[in-house]
Amino acid sequence: MKLILTSLILIFMSFLPIYAKSLPKGFVYLKDIDPTIIQSMRYYSDKNFVGKKVEGYKAPEAILTIEALLRLLK
Repeated sequence: MKLILTSLILIFMSFLPIYAKSLPKGFVYLKDIDPTIIQSMRYYSDKNFVGKKVEGYKAPEAILTIEALLRLLK
């Protein structure tokens, strides 16, 4: 199963330059890989230890390096 998922991710990555919404090379949106993963982007809202939205967070989305993504699959 992991081999199939890894293969699909590698195929998907070949389309990243076309599909990615201006992400740097080697990065991917988590929702594009597995939309069933629930994301809780606390720093995008005031529901974090700072008590307010943290500057620099432009969207409530997880962005991973390809290396991090492949390690999560192991």
